[in-house]
Amino acid sequence: MIEEAVDNRLSIIKSIAERIGEDKLRLDNELLLEYSRDRWAQGISSIAVFFPETTEDVSIIASFLYDNDIAMVPRGSGTGMTGGCIPLDKAVIISFDRMNRILSINKSQMTVTVQSGLILEDMQRAVESEGLFYPPDPASADICSIGGNISENAGGLRCVKYGVTGDYVLELTVVMPDGTVSRFGSHARKDVAGFDLKRLMIGSEGMLAFITEAVLKLIPLPESAISYKIFFRTSQDAVLLLNRIFMIGIIPAKAEFLDISCLNLIAKKFAFKFPEDAGAALLLSLDGSKSEIAEYEKKMKPLIENAVYVESSSGKSQDKIWELRTQISPSLKEIAPIKINEDVSVPIDVLSDLVRFCEDLAAELGLVIAVFGHAGDGNLHVNFMITEEQKDQAKKGVELLFCETVRLGGTITGEHGIGIAKAAYAGIRLDPVVLKVCREIKRVFDPKNLLNSGKVFYGELHERHLTGRII
Repeated sequence: MIEEAVDNRLSIIKSIAERIGEDKLRLDNELLLEYSRDRWAQGISSIAVFFPETTEDVSIIASFLYDNDIAMVPRGSGTGMTGGCIPLDKAVIISFDRMNRILSINKSQMTVTVQSGLILEDMQRAVESEGLFYPPDPASADICSIGGNISENAGGLRCVKYGVTGDYVLELTVVMPDGTVSRFGSHARKDVAGFDLKRLMIGSEGMLAFITEAVLKLIPLPESAISYKIFFRTSQDAVLLLNRIFMIGIIPAKAEFLDISCLNLIAKKFAFKFPEDAGAALLLSLDGSKSEIAEYEKKMKPLIENAVYVESSSGKSQDKIWELRTQISPSLKEIAPIKINEDVSVPIDVLSDLVRFCEDLAAELGLVIAVFGHAGDGNLHVNFMITEEQKDQAKKGVELLFCETVRLGGTITGEHGIGIAKAAYAGIRLDPVVLKVCREIKRVFDPKNLLNSGKVFYGELHERHLTGRII
């Protein structure tokens, strides 16, 4: 009976390919396996992978699959960190790799219209050549896709001043699980006609509908910028400086924090030297007009005179300062066989409390916990660097971290999403009323529960999905 069901599904899948083009379907095992993983884990190998090129293609694929009760999973570039795009059961992957075009750049309207598979950095370069600016910049900008960014409401280094992906989405073309096509939002900067369904799609982790096109808001490209690399004796000193910068009316474009564990790791991996009495670092970027930058420099001078070490630069030489930030991930990969990367977020006035808690937690559990991230908006990456034998301790540490984060008024994820990785902890952040409403919304969009089912808190979760990586 199982073999008959598989044969029937393959027959339906091949009939779809006959409609949209057989070159848009792949069935080879190696590719199926590749497209069933993300940066967090390996899922169950998919039945097939479709590569649509238009919204109409996606509509046809979804309609056939939905009518025949075949599960489906949307996929961008697979750069997610929580298992959001991996199949948990036998499903068809719908990849947006080929939907990667810029459809228009409207300079007078200051918008760009794109297909959802477009790589973020490619779009940023295109709009900057027109003197325009799209600020959201997750670390994977060179490989992540716009649709994935919208589905996760991706953040990045520039969130402190410019906000996250969702702040730039004006209109979305979507395909419902049953193949119906609609547009949520409009080109207008202000639009309050009806419920804001566009906002429901932002951060929905691919569980409500397929995003095929997006109209994104742009702003003028900043004229100038200056970057600082500042070392401090303690983590608390670094956070205190950031608070003082805000208080005098400066909002940095970027504000990144690195604790002593990160500095030691980078020093070991890249033969990097930092002051012996340094216990943390803050990387800052300030942008604006040339006159604004000159004013910022004057205001910054008295604030940083007591730091352990300060370096500043402008123009292309700023890249040297930001190398320190890009060196963290490759350094972490070499010190432990397992890295558990959590992206908790708290109000900025209690950021120092969270940093102190992480330091105490590492000492209490006897684990290496490296902390870095977007200090300007309270979103820190807390990395548990462990061995196989330390998994139970790390699991305890993650739960304690989440509970403390929520106690401080924060959340268990600032930009990675919940996916599968944090599904077991969703109830720490979300109360039963919120969970119930979210499940009901899922049912309205997807009554058969065929689209990216089993993720977060929207559908039933099997016990094996809550116990760690799916290998």
